[in-house]
Amino acid sequence: MPDAACFAKGIIDGEIYPIIDASVIGVVTPFRVLDPTVEDEREKIIMMLNTIEDRLNYWVDGTRGIRRYENDEYMSGNPWVVTTLWLMRAELDLAEYFKGQDDETYRTWVKKTDTHMDFVTSGATSTKLLPEQVDKYTGNPAWAIPLGWSSALFIEVVHQLNRILK
Repeated sequence: MPDAACFAKGIIDGEIYPIIDASVIGVVTPFRVLDPTVEDEREKIIMMLNTIEDRLNYWVDGTRGIRRYENDEYMSGNPWVVTTLWLMRAELDLAEYFKGQDDETYRTWVKKTDTHMDFVTSGATSTKLLPEQVDKYTGNPAWAIPLGWSSALFIEVVHQLNRILK
């Protein structure tokens, strides 16, 4: 979607469905259709991530989670742990690319993940189980608990962050 600097959610009846959807992060991670090491692809990735952050970002108790897609009404349109971790993985892919080449840009991309990590960890249960979603009004874990997918992605992001910060 040229006006949004992001891929469209899909095509319905031959028309572009102009909804920003976090699932398009999959073109970066895990499917690597776009590669941050290729300049024109990196520019597309940056525009896409900035659009997703701008349009799907939801503040919960001073932290930032990412909703699934625009106008999502499922369970009141809560931000999801999985979509937030997808965004973090892609941001860390960019940080990893810039590490050693442009330290200021590297630090900027790493720093962008701070409030997202806070969202993920503060949305956990008292026994540290990660949910599917975080209630956008209360900050409490919501819906499926524990969600194995959230936990697996969290482990991947922590390993990625550890590798990048070394």
